Amino acid sequence: MPPKARTPGRTLTTQAPTRIDFAGGTLDLWPLYLFFPGSRTLNAAIDRMSRVRLESISEGYELISLDQDRTLSASTLQGLEGSDKLTLIATLVRHFAPGPGVRVITENDAPAGSGLGGSSSLAVALGAALAEWTGIEMEPDALIRKVCDLEAQVLHTPTGLQDYYAAVHGGTGLLHLEPGGVRHETLQEVSDWLGPRLVLCYTGAPHHSGLSNWEVYRRVVERDVNTCASMEEISGAAAEMESALRAADPERVAGALDREWKARKRLAPQISTDRIEAVIGCALSSGALAAKVCGAGGGGCVLILSAEGRTGEVSEALRGRGFEVLSFRLQDAGLECRWN
Repeated sequence: MPPKARTPGRTLTTQAPTRIDFAGGTLDLWPLYLFFPGSRTLNAAIDRMSRVRLESISEGYELISLDQDRTLSASTLQGLEGSDKLTLIATLVRHFAPGPGVRVITENDAPAGSGLGGSSSLAVALGAALAEWTGIEMEPDALIRKVCDLEAQVLHTPTGLQDYYAAVHGGTGLLHLEPGGVRHETLQEVSDWLGPRLVLCYTGAPHHSGLSNWEVYRRVVERDVNTCASMEEISGAAAEMESALRAADPERVAGALDREWKARKRLAPQISTDRIEAVIGCALSSGALAAKVCGAGGGGCVLILSAEGRTGEVSEALRGRGFEVLSFRLQDAGLECRWN
């Protein structure tokens, strides 16, 4: 029997955070982590949010993306199929199949192609909203699996897991990537000492994670020696990062961040760019201890760890070179859902 739809004369809103990643990215692609036993991925949710609002309308379906300034309307679910507009949103709406008469409004605070997991955060917020709207009960892990698979259908490429866990759970997260499944752990009392040391700089050039991730994925499966060696080093950097975060040791965090970035650059030539290197060079000469690109690389955002009390100096130096520094805070709360 299909789930009984709720009768919302009200509106439903959800929000989910995006994330910065510290170490172990790309290892969260199944089955890559199985080839590097002991793999883990560490990240932190930030308050660059994805927001979804569902409203009742008289008929049909209306999809509105405020940040993309795009709309898509159809009288039936089938009418949403095949459009090149708002493809991820339309795919989730068609999958959860709410009855006609719903308006979906979305907004994302992360710049497009920022490497902050914005599309995955949006998928979590939208998937949760649609499940609640249609009366489907979903545990967090089931929601993560569902929206991860749906996004992979849209992208036609393997999708990593870390973005979804950060969006659902918030906080500073540790993913234990193990045979039989992924185990999530929240590291406590990290934001107070780490948050004030972090700077996030948008390079102005969107990244394309699918391309970079697929190239690495293919080379690992084919057992390319250099790629596998780099992935082993990334796995080691992630283990070092876990230890440093647990010890609240910023110098060791900087060492792990630098180790991760150097290993990641060896994965593929397109991971770093002249602009990324310019951002990192400027930061390091202005009081930063270490820096790395967020996500798969090739553009997007650079995460910078500054020496104590020098984030303002680093930020001003970056702005002086014409780079965009993004305001953010570490976000302890994850997915939130509310009827209005």
